[in-house]
Amino acid sequence: MRTIIIPAILLTLCWGMLTGCYKDKGNYQYHDLNNISTDLSDTTIAVFQLDTLRIHPDVKQSIPDKEGLSYEWVMYPKIGAPLTRRTLGNSRNLDAQIIEGPGPYILNLFITDKSTGVTTTIEQHIKVMSALNEGWLVLEDSTTQADISIITPVDVAFHHIYSRVNPNIPLPSGTHHLYVFDRRNSQIIYILSPAGGTQVDYSTFMVIGSFKDWFFITPAAKPQRYLPFMGGEVLLNDGHPFGMSLFVPPPYKLSLAPSGNYYMAPFDLTSAYGPVFYDTISQRFIAQDSYTFDLIPFSNGEPTDAFNMNKIGKHLQYAENGPGFDQSYAFFKNNNNDSMFVYTFTNNGPYSTSGTAAPIGIAPGIKDAGVFQMSKLLPHLYYVSNNKIYLYDIPAATARIVYTFPAGTVVRSMKTSKDNGQLVVATHENAEGKVYYFTIGATGDFEGNTYRKVFGGFGIINDITYKVAP
Repeated sequence: MRTIIIPAILLTLCWGMLTGCYKDKGNYQYHDLNNISTDLSDTTIAVFQLDTLRIHPDVKQSIPDKEGLSYEWVMYPKIGAPLTRRTLGNSRNLDAQIIEGPGPYILNLFITDKSTGVTTTIEQHIKVMSALNEGWLVLEDSTTQADISIITPVDVAFHHIYSRVNPNIPLPSGTHHLYVFDRRNSQIIYILSPAGGTQVDYSTFMVIGSFKDWFFITPAAKPQRYLPFMGGEVLLNDGHPFGMSLFVPPPYKLSLAPSGNYYMAPFDLTSAYGPVFYDTISQRFIAQDSYTFDLIPFSNGEPTDAFNMNKIGKHLQYAENGPGFDQSYAFFKNNNNDSMFVYTFTNNGPYSTSGTAAPIGIAPGIKDAGVFQMSKLLPHLYYVSNNKIYLYDIPAATARIVYTFPAGTVVRSMKTSKDNGQLVVATHENAEGKVYYFTIGATGDFEGNTYRKVFGGFGIINDITYKVAP
């Protein structure tokens, strides 16, 4: 008798062949996929920063299911690794405010079939354009906090741009000044409040710093004016000038104010040579060195000078640089408050020299005026008395009315445009803040004797300033 040995691998193959002959009678169910599509295209959608992006797509399904669909809109930068993503919405129709800075973005729409869990991804290209790049910034008060709006060069107003991007960092009510300036090719935006300050990003307006970040040693906060000039900056805080030199390496921070018994009036008389102040205690002009920031008295001048910069002896009502490269104007009341004078001087920082001194002529209401603006084209002062704007012609020593607002209007601020051809006036009337554009004619009067544009819908306006494109 012979024994037959079958190799194990052959048995395995035979078994596989036998089992393959059986029909699979398993109970399986197959579903066709629900194909989802939209009418979104490859074109780029442009939207202004802080405006609302509205996309209402037409969504089609090959096999609609009663379970329905879920939606998610996610946006992230197109350039570089997507380190930041933001969910803009969770419904079919998107209505989302865009707080991202200018640039290209990808917007993904994720549509999920709830019955199968299968997700379809739709990609849309978005271009965010800057609404904050350039325009008139309006610093305004509401009942509980301050805010910032902007009027763009194409005459479109975007309201409450600060609170939109900083909802959890409110500006305190009474925030009073707003500054935009360049520091070593970087645009800086500082906001001064009664007991502090805030720095925001020039592009997004998101908060990036506060008052304490501006100093090596932080003083008690009572900021009044911020004064940038060529080569340095000065913060006037409680009458004391804290200086920063840009001639030294960074970090750029404000140093201690000079010691002494003085209180500087809060007016901007900076020049390329440094700041010039008026001390309200000694009632004299005094300069500040742009490098050491020591206070420097002026020379006593000549007997033939119209006045001595070190011995004014009057109350300064207003001072500002005027037309010309180095001409400054100061308007004084005598200490009895019964007469007024206008002084001019050549402003060369510590090397300033006196110019002319003359009594104020016919100028109704100027003694009690609180809002002033020097023309940068002519030796004219615009000032406000009640609801009227006056033009004081300094050489002619006479004022004339150039515009009358409706009764009850309060003028809050006046500034000249960057080309000096326009006077921009902020008012409060009928419980509404407004901003007017007046075009200045060749004689200093307003073209057509009226305004060119007006914008409303603001709160109580505390300051206006122009932001140039960085």
